[in-house]
Amino acid sequence: MDGSFLSQQEVVTASREFVCIRLATYEDQAETRFLSKIYRGRTGNLENTVFAMLTPDGKDFLVRPGRGPHFAFRDATDMAKFMRDTAGDYPQTKTGTPPLPVVARLDVALNVAACDGLPVAIRVHPPQAKATTFDVELNDTVWDTDLAGEFVFAKATPAELKPISGVQIEEGLLIVEPDEFGTSAEAVHQIDVRADRATIEQALRQTIAKRAAPVKNPQQHIRTGVQLGIDWETAVPVTDSMSLRAKRRFRDDE
Repeated sequence: MDGSFLSQQEVVTASREFVCIRLATYEDQAETRFLSKIYRGRTGNLENTVFAMLTPDGKDFLVRPGRGPHFAFRDATDMAKFMRDTAGDYPQTKTGTPPLPVVARLDVALNVAACDGLPVAIRVHPPQAKATTFDVELNDTVWDTDLAGEFVFAKATPAELKPISGVQIEEGLLIVEPDEFGTSAEAVHQIDVRADRATIEQALRQTIAKRAAPVKNPQQHIRTGVQLGIDWETAVPVTDSMSLRAKRRFRDDE
């Protein structure tokens, strides 16, 4: 996350009037094609980060796209003001509570959460399960103003939970803390599918209250990963020349 812009409270507040999407650059073919249409670097290839603000129909840019908010705004205050002013031009039509903003795969969710320093909330369900009252209560809860943005969400069947230790539920909500590199995780809260909204909310709030977001030095983090032989194979080949050079440099240093 860009701490100088996106995590500033004035931007977070202004974002409540927008649909905010965090795409994983090289983890989905369709997302990669979409991002490539928004912004490509000097080499003509998709780079590791892309930032854009689009009109509600997704067809036009509201600001200059680039690798981050700094391409379009002087600072967070400038960005927040633009967002507040722009939101008034597009009156909202309320259509109910949106669904969980889930990451498509559990392994990617753990990886993203480890990068962002967030816990993961996993809706555990049997194969081909249908939505239940529990899903309605969960959706309504996680979109509360002070809970939104505090978790990475995923869905998984019990058979897909092998990277997570301490799992005891077959269906419900599993809150986990990923390890440093997102290769495994530990269960910290397990809420049965029969639980009510108050129980769900209590578990989510307790998770936030008891944890301190890990602080990482990016250079040391990469160096340690190389030393341990930890590597991430993306679904789509990486085309960001800076990322590729940095990876080779760290490997050569070893």
